[in-house]
Amino acid sequence: MRSLLNNNLRRQLQFLELLYEQDGWHTLGVSAQTLNCSERILRDDIKFINQEFQPFQIETSIKGIMLTYPSQYSIDFIYQKVLSISPEFSFIERIFFDERDHIETIAEELFLSTSTLRRIVTKLNVYLEQYEIHIQTNPCKIIGNEQHIRSIMVQFFYEKYGVTHTPFPNNQLQVLDQLFLYVTKKNQIQLNFPDLIRIRYWTMVNVIRLQHRHMKTISEDFSNPLDVSVFENSPFCQLFQDTFSLDFNHETVYQLFSVFFNHQYAFTYEQLEMMVQQKSNDAWKIVPKISNLLHRLSDKLQVPLQNKQKIILELYNLQTMNYGRSFILHNKRRFFSEHHSHEFSYFVLLLKEELTHFHFHEQFKWDAHIFTETLYILIIHWTNLLQALKQKVPVLYVGIFCDSDMEHTLFIRNIMQYQFGHMIQLSKIDVLHLSSFKQIAKNYDLIITNISGLTDVSTPIICVNTIPFLQDLNKVQKEIFTLIHEKLSKEFDV
Repeated sequence: MRSLLNNNLRRQLQFLELLYEQDGWHTLGVSAQTLNCSERILRDDIKFINQEFQPFQIETSIKGIMLTYPSQYSIDFIYQKVLSISPEFSFIERIFFDERDHIETIAEELFLSTSTLRRIVTKLNVYLEQYEIHIQTNPCKIIGNEQHIRSIMVQFFYEKYGVTHTPFPNNQLQVLDQLFLYVTKKNQIQLNFPDLIRIRYWTMVNVIRLQHRHMKTISEDFSNPLDVSVFENSPFCQLFQDTFSLDFNHETVYQLFSVFFNHQYAFTYEQLEMMVQQKSNDAWKIVPKISNLLHRLSDKLQVPLQNKQKIILELYNLQTMNYGRSFILHNKRRFFSEHHSHEFSYFVLLLKEELTHFHFHEQFKWDAHIFTETLYILIIHWTNLLQALKQKVPVLYVGIFCDSDMEHTLFIRNIMQYQFGHMIQLSKIDVLHLSSFKQIAKNYDLIITNISGLTDVSTPIICVNTIPFLQDLNKVQKEIFTLIHEKLSKEFDV
């Protein structure tokens, strides 16, 4: 949804991402070229960032520019700050909480002209049309596909406020925590810290939509598989009503927890098994498909399948709760996916090949978001998979051939050993003539040298500086991943 940001803030975010993802000093000119803007504009951006994004600071010196920040912070803070200062997202949050005001009143609150805010509304409506969502004006409110509205708002609040802040009153969260702990204990469901944070956001978003009389359509076969004897607790029911101005009855609970209390979602594998046995929904068709997929992957990878029930449960629930991508600006899964796509590219390609022939149901369609989530579930929950994949990565034989003295050659070798020792086996090539080197080079998968212009050698060669730069290490890493991928592709026929 970063396309909703205005041009300046979107560029400033890209600038910060560029500096954050690459350590060290950057030249302003290269950054300007990458971002397709002038150096003057970036200088203005640096002033703005240093003022608005504290404690993140962009330092400037004759070496260039570098992003600095305390060790207690990560890139999450950058996205939180962008969402906080964006007029577009500030407007969305404002009308989510309060649906009473006209556009002129809100424009004054946000220090915007009415015409500017009207343009923002138009931009938002064009983008949100794909989710069947519309922003109505006078009074301003969010209407449309209720499930998509709630899903987007949950992701927005989670990304903007995280776990250390909250836009919701503390007394309301305390009442919800009482409810969550009671229900999970009664139903023997383990609730951990991240689960509690997520379910808080989901429930509070549902509460506010319900307070504004926005109802979800509940299907006739909607069922409640959980023990909710909390309804018999009159003092709690009264506390809930006093806190949220909502009657605590079955209809309210179904509206608040419909994401979980529906005919498809399974809290436990035992509940999923019962769905399959009773054929109460399509689980009896979907679960065997997932099981067959996992066994095919296990057979092709020659990796024993562990934690099968948990993986099946996660993949099954993934397709029941597919409401679109699970982020607003910060795609945390992207780095996870990119890392494993490099290091275990053969596995990612094999998975993609298998998934092209796999569908949870007839209407199901794969997209990048669901594939990334599937990859994440497999890597995280298939407990022995990551270690097994690492063991299958073949060791590359790498030769070091330099025109520097023996000690300096050893220095370069040690750098490569430190950076890539878990993937390569290094040895120094000690010959007197280039002709001998070209002959011996055939015995290696890769040659690393500081001699520029070596040609007529069949083995791939990476030429590095006498003191290897970061870009030299990046070149070596890229070539290592390419060679490993080629070897494994032949082994697994992908």
